[in-house]
Amino acid sequence: MSIIMKKTLITIGIITLFTSNGVLASTYTSYPSQDTFYGTSYLTGPNGSATVTHIGGWGDNYYTFTQFDLTDSPTSGITSAVLYYHATSTNTISPLPLIYRITSSWDASTMTKTSGVPTYDATSYSFSPAWANAIGWNTVDITTMYNQWVGGTYTNYGVTLRHTDNDPNSDTMIDSKESSTVFIPYILVTYSDAVNPSSLKINSGRINIKSGNLIIK
Repeated sequence: MSIIMKKTLITIGIITLFTSNGVLASTYTSYPSQDTFYGTSYLTGPNGSATVTHIGGWGDNYYTFTQFDLTDSPTSGITSAVLYYHATSTNTISPLPLIYRITSSWDASTMTKTSGVPTYDATSYSFSPAWANAIGWNTVDITTMYNQWVGGTYTNYGVTLRHTDNDPNSDTMIDSKESSTVFIPYILVTYSDAVNPSSLKINSGRINIKSGNLIIK
């Protein structure tokens, strides 16, 4: 028996097949290899084992650092790369952070406010929508930065999260890689590859695409 689907798409696991043009699109999730933060007056580090990181301030300043494991990440056909951070606490004012590409090596287990702090590029990436003054996910498109990492333009040292407002009511905590929750930071990469539309095997089955229709046998 055959199942015929008229010029549509079908999702199998994490794989989505776009049958009209023979392009296979999928997603890949990259998680942190290390992260930490430091404060300029309190919690000055090391904080590499903390279950949360901080941004904003309480009359002082807090800065977060995250490096992602891109070992098996896709390197071509990248449609988008979106970075997710989960705010686990909030205050009365958003710290309105920006993302910057780190340009030197660092070690989460030893970094303090006076030792081991890496340099970073001046180009900023904005959260869209702007970082919400609420508990929940915040996202920033880092497609350009991701492509520069996997393409070898720059070494992947990760990113630093730096606030633009350190009002005493802007201190915000973010779930870290050490968090016991499902809210650790991650990069969601969407990518695509051209496939032969006449014969695409999935496990033991076969998909034949004819005249724009999807036939699963």
